[in-house]
Amino acid sequence: MVDGATLTFYYDTKKATRTGIKYDLPWTGRFPGWAGTDVTANTTITTAIFDEAFQDYDGLTNCDNMFYNMSALTQINHLDYLNTERVLSMGTMFAECPSLTSLDLSNFNTVKVRQMPAMFFGCSALKTIYCNDDWNRSTVETTVLLFYGCTSLVGGNGTAYSDAHDDIDYAHPDAAGNPGYFTAKPAFIMGDVNKDDKITIADVTALVNIILGKDDGPTPLYNHDAADVNGDKKVTIADVTALVNVILGK
Repeated sequence: MVDGATLTFYYDTKKATRTGIKYDLPWTGRFPGWAGTDVTANTTITTAIFDEAFQDYDGLTNCDNMFYNMSALTQINHLDYLNTERVLSMGTMFAECPSLTSLDLSNFNTVKVRQMPAMFFGCSALKTIYCNDDWNRSTVETTVLLFYGCTSLVGGNGTAYSDAHDDIDYAHPDAAGNPGYFTAKPAFIMGDVNKDDKITIADVTALVNIILGKDDGPTPLYNHDAADVNGDKKVTIADVTALVNVILGK
């Protein structure tokens, strides 16, 4: 569903009551209705979001052109809720998205994927791809121009993009002696106490709740390890100060 500048993927029974432009999955034809085409870029959508319930949807077998030519798209939130276990093709999935700077594909399952041509083609501002896996390079059949034009891309160990390696050979975590374009994602981001993959004032509130004992139940809402911002192996008011300094860039 598209509502203003936001594209949201839902999997629930509330379609009739939601506002905005609605689309069905899987899409028919070459391009989904919300994305661009060969000649026309979608310049309206800046943010894509996957609703938590979407992880239960396993009906996608084709992700070709899913975000193709969405020139204003700057972020895709919760890609970990996109179930790719049955997907066979990801051709030009993120191609020609020049405003994207990072992608978190650490939850992607590519075991059945056989086609990845130009998946990131033309993502000139894309600097970081988080992915902890070595994609099944021996079984993917088509990967031509996979990373072509990703001139800002840098792997987690510092390997910079080169036209000589625009194919699947570098589709793995970057490491000493084994250069790649992916960045292995840590188990958590220090300071991301509320587990929303970013550090904001909301994390300060969550950290204070931990200190006050408001998150001591059997299933804590917050990441207590990420709350030890100053690294002294305990969560105290000193971590609040440290987290505020992180937010302020100090």
